[in-house]
Parts: sequence; structure tokens; C-alpha cells
Amino acid sequence: MVWTVRRNPLDFPIGRRPGFDPSHLVVRSAINKKIDHSFIATANECFIDLLTGKAGTKTGAQAGGIANGLGRYVGPYNGNYTTFSSYTDAASNDPRTFAAILSVPSPDAGHAYVCSTSSTGGNGQQIDVHPSGFITFNDWSTNISSAIGFFGGAPMFYAVSNAAGLGCNAIGVNLITGQVATSFGNSFTGTSTNDGTFTIMRGPGAGSSTLKFATLMSSRSAVSPQDLLAWAADPWSFWYPRVPMPYYRAPTLYKLRPDGDLAIGNWTRG
Repeated sequence: MVWTVRRNPLDFPIGRRPGFDPSHLVVRSAINKKIDHSFIATANECFIDLLTGKAGTKTGAQAGGIANGLGRYVGPYNGNYTTFSSYTDAASNDPRTFAAILSVPSPDAGHAYVCSTSSTGGNGQQIDVHPSGFITFNDWSTNISSAIGFFGGAPMFYAVSNAAGLGCNAIGVNLITGQVATSFGNSFTGTSTNDGTFTIMRGPGAGSSTLKFATLMSSRSAVSPQDLLAWAADPWSFWYPRVPMPYYRAPTLYKLRPDGDLAIGNWTRG
């Protein structure tokens, strides 16, 4: 007799290679379909963008390791950061979707930005590890929306989408217990322009010395609350696709249009 064991989709996908799947729910459903970045942490405490195969530029020494529920991660936050330059800028009030797999056992006195669409941590749009004890979307530290708690420091999935017409909506999933928290129906958070540099792990304050995270995505697209819920049922699949594919499939088999449109019909063979 052969027994088939189904993998828990909330568990780290051991044995599955990272890559980019243009048929993934989030890519197919995203309004405008402009995916800027899809990052995973690397063994040298840096990040690689799966859309280009390029590593970021580190400023200062960062820590990292491997943890149950996260796999390879970068952290804890220590004031140093990684940047990716020359990405397509977003206009004021463009839609924005962020998502990350991370853990935050406890906040510190200052903000820690998981990511920012600006070369300086206090500008652009961010995922903000807020000193009040929640993760949120904000713009220039002034317009804060869609807060989700830390789930007691457990590995978690956080995704937020902010767009005119849909508002600002966020979801969090405890990857250990499966507990889901949502913050839907918030008003659209007006956004600023950016400066063409994407920054990971930087904050204007002391930051969170406990923040660790494994994956990150950024998109100039909107994702509906319904599709955020569907994504939360299998969060790792965006970075570790279920379909067999080699490492860095996106840049090696395809090339992007100049406007960054990843609509499946607009991809061309490389």
C-alpha cells in the first residue's frame, strides 16, 4: 500500500526550488500586473530578486540564518540594509501591493521598515514594523493603515494591497497555527512618488532587533481582498512555485517588457 502525505501549505516548502510562476493566482488576478520584485533571503544575509537573478547591494553587515517555519532568513534588524536600484518608479497614488513571510517576536522603540520604495527608510511606501506592536502599510510614516498583530512572534505571512477604488486591505496568517487576521475595508492611503531605489530592512528609529524575514514581494498592482484570502491559503507558492521549474526561471526563460508588464500574454521567450 502506498500512502500519500499532503504537505501543509503553511509549512516551509522543503525540496521545492524558488522561482517565479507567471500563472500564479496573484499575478493573474493583479490589476495592471506590474510585479516589481520577488525576493528571497540568501546564505550571505542578502536578497536575490527572482525576476532578474540579481543580488542587492548591502550597506553594513547583516545577520541571518535558518529557522523553523521561515527557512533561510535575514535578521534581526540592526540598522543595516540592502538596496536594489534602477527599478521602474511609481507615480503618486499608484496602487501598491506588498507581501512578506517574517517573524517579529517583539517591537522596539522605533520603526523598522521591512521594505521601502525609496532610498531612505522614512520615505516611499513601506511595510512598517510599528513600535505599537503591529505590522502595517504606510507612506512617509504619516498615513498608516491595515494593521495586523505579530501572532506572538510566530512565523507569519503578511500581505497588503492599497489602491483607489479597493481601499487598503491586509491579511496576516500564523504559519504555525493557521490563525488568520484581516484588516479589510480601510480607506485608500494616498501615496507619494518614489526615487527608483527599493530598500530592504531600514528604519528611521531604533527598529526591531527581533525582526527576521525570508521572502518579500512588491507590485505596482492591486489585489482584491478575495484574492488576498486565496493567497493566504498557500502563501509560499508565490516564491516557491508548485510547478517544476529551475532556479531563476523567469529571467532565464523569459524577458520582461520595458514597462514591466508581466501579463502572461505579453511575455516573450528569451
